[in-house]
Amino acid sequence: MPGVVDGWWSAHEYSRATMGSPLGWRDLLADAIVYAREGFSASDGQRTPPPREPDLFGPEASPDIRRDLWPLYHPDALARGPLIQTDLARTIEAVAAGGPEAFYRGDVARRIVAAASAAGSPLAIEDFAEHRSEWVAPLTIRYGGGVAASFPRRPRACRRWRCWASPRPSTWRRCRKPTTCTSSSKRPSSPSPTATGT
Repeated sequence: MPGVVDGWWSAHEYSRATMGSPLGWRDLLADAIVYAREGFSASDGQRTPPPREPDLFGPEASPDIRRDLWPLYHPDALARGPLIQTDLARTIEAVAAGGPEAFYRGDVARRIVAAASAAGSPLAIEDFAEHRSEWVAPLTIRYGGGVAASFPRRPRACRRWRCWASPRPSTWRRCRKPTTCTSSSKRPSSPSPTATGT
């Protein structure tokens, strides 16, 4: 379930009610709409094919991926000019105008479900309509005079933080094996919104 939109909304409401943020919902999405509609030049890193996913832009790519993704996101396409995503701009504009309701209980949800169903996904319109974000206490660690935070129970984040916690850079290079952690001894005074759900 794409939970990020409701997560954005929850964080926005929290920042307005608790932190006094002056930013409106439309203000938060305005730049994203402009970049999607008018385009931007991809960086060198964005033009580099992901090495762990050779089936995306390599000879093994499926016909569907070649048809739907390559015209916009293939490294050769990104090198030819700005990345313009008009469909994405329209979707963000709908979310800016209607909030999470437009995404989870409107036309956007119906279009996503239709496309997912055509690809064999069991995702249903009811899944979107019932989705709600949850608030959880983040996993934290002191770093650089501040506090780094992320979702709990993410082994990759745990490994990274244990490297950061070491005062010796030489330790960072050796810190490559996955680790697991489920709680933190340091928690901030307020939880962090995470978009999770079924």
